[in-house]
Amino acid sequence: MTSCKQAEVPISDETAIQIPDAAFERYLIFLGIDSDTIQNGVIRYGDVKQADTMNLIGIGKLLIITSLEGIEHFANVKYLNCSGFAIDLLDLSHNAQLEYLDCSTNPAYGEGYYPPAQIRQLVFGPANDKLKILRCMKNAMASLDLINLPALRELICSANSLAG
Repeated sequence: MTSCKQAEVPISDETAIQIPDAAFERYLIFLGIDSDTIQNGVIRYGDVKQADTMNLIGIGKLLIITSLEGIEHFANVKYLNCSGFAIDLLDLSHNAQLEYLDCSTNPAYGEGYYPPAQIRQLVFGPANDKLKILRCMKNAMASLDLINLPALRELICSANSLAG
């Protein structure tokens, strides 16, 4: 008998990672993470693996991120602040080094400066065992699964639709 197991494709520094949200890619360029500085919907894996801090707020009210698709390849990100954007689904189940997450609205700029955050689903997995701080207030989540977050020490999730 032979096996039909699919071989894993090795990832090199030149492997292209898809970043379909143009505003997300513009932030990556502004932050110096996307080194080719060309808005083309991709970023090199060599750039992605170097990023450990992503502070995606305070750069400009005209750049509204609606998707963080591609964030799963940022394996070394420890700090992620993506507050104030119109993101519906945020899947961080592959971000094993993540220790801090703020995906709430951004009251520092006042209500209405950014569109209100509208995360309906925040996904974590077994790889997220280092997450210590989670701030996800003012979203539209009906549930929040914390089972895979044994290191969690601070949770702020007020103003959601969570049933208790």
